[in-house]
Amino acid sequence: MQALDSFCRRVVSFCPFECDFIPMIHVEADKSSQVLKLTYSGHVSEKELEDHLGTIKSLIETMEPGFRFLTDLGMLKLMDPSCAFSIGEIMQAANERGVAEVLRVVPDAQKDIGLMVMSRFHYDHAVRLTTYETLEEALRSLAS
Repeated sequence: MQALDSFCRRVVSFCPFECDFIPMIHVEADKSSQVLKLTYSGHVSEKELEDHLGTIKSLIETMEPGFRFLTDLGMLKLMDPSCAFSIGEIMQAANERGVAEVLRVVPDAQKDIGLMVMSRFHYDHAVRLTTYETLEEALRSLAS
């Protein structure tokens, strides 16, 4: 939980030059708590997601079966529809590695980007899928 909290603080940290640069895709694996966190922000393009796909899959491979996967769309403004194939690959890789629970932060239902529909095709029925409106709610669930 502390690792996830510190990650959140780093991502939204103050920039002294009044910049609003936040990485569009950030992935972090906390092996001690077996949580993989994937954050999308701003405008995510197909090329950017494809550029990060290898890293994301590599981190999935470091997780033990039974891990939890947190996807945060809280800062997402727009994702190209062409990202669907790569998202499906990420879901499939997590499923094959033995993900037990998928937690999603979707503050606005219009930002869902079809994750629930895609989940039905890429995750086993035993995988627990939960959607939260805030990151804080998701982090509380991870802590319990």
